[in-house]
Amino acid sequence: MPLIKDYYISHQWLRELKRKGTRTIISLYLRLSSEEDVFLGHYKDKPVKMKANRAVKTIMDSEDPLGYQVVIPRKIHRKEIFKWKYVSQLTGWRYSPDSHHSKISCLCPACIPKGAINSQKIRKNRYKKLLKELKAAKEDDVILRLLADMSDIIIWCRGRIKEADDLKFLIDHPSDQVVSGLVSALSSYNNDRSVLILSELMEHKNKDIRDQSARGIMQIKGEKGFSILDRYKTDRSIQKIVDEYREIYLI
Repeated sequence: MPLIKDYYISHQWLRELKRKGTRTIISLYLRLSSEEDVFLGHYKDKPVKMKANRAVKTIMDSEDPLGYQVVIPRKIHRKEIFKWKYVSQLTGWRYSPDSHHSKISCLCPACIPKGAINSQKIRKNRYKKLLKELKAAKEDDVILRLLADMSDIIIWCRGRIKEADDLKFLIDHPSDQVVSGLVSALSSYNNDRSVLILSELMEHKNKDIRDQSARGIMQIKGEKGFSILDRYKTDRSIQKIVDEYREIYLI
């Protein structure tokens, strides 16, 4: 970015660059010839080739210079760097220039990569919000959508959300479809508490839910799941699932 009178504009990329986990960024200042060819453009658009002095003027004259970047298509030599200094680590935007006006919509690892600052906090806050909505939801399709969204966040948090009991209130829901969605969500927690709840669902009246719960237990416990399902030897459907996993583990 060109060094102009507006400190924020000149250093606007700092927080976005820090989003992948870098703790401290310093600023390097270099001199270029005003006639040198550079590429200028908003990060969402294809950059345009122009002289350096024109690039600076374009940014200074822009009504909204946030999101612009200058690309220098060559190596920077040490002798061109005339100064470096520590700068405020709170300067700039994250995710997008207008992110302070809008909420982050997607929390997947592609949009919030591993190590991104506050990534787990953002996801956990979304999880709490969804849980609150889930407890208030009445319609089955709304409940199923919320359970699916929560399952994604549980997986993306890589085991940091452990409270499987959060969803236990749905265990006696009258809709088998909702209980099936519950089983899928419980399997995402991937811990012993979720296995205990799935074990309770192994007594459900619906065969498909019992089978789904058995698969969830095996998915979480692996080979240790055989001992949990051992007491269902008289249930042919469950034993078929057990045999499938025995083939996987070559037992």
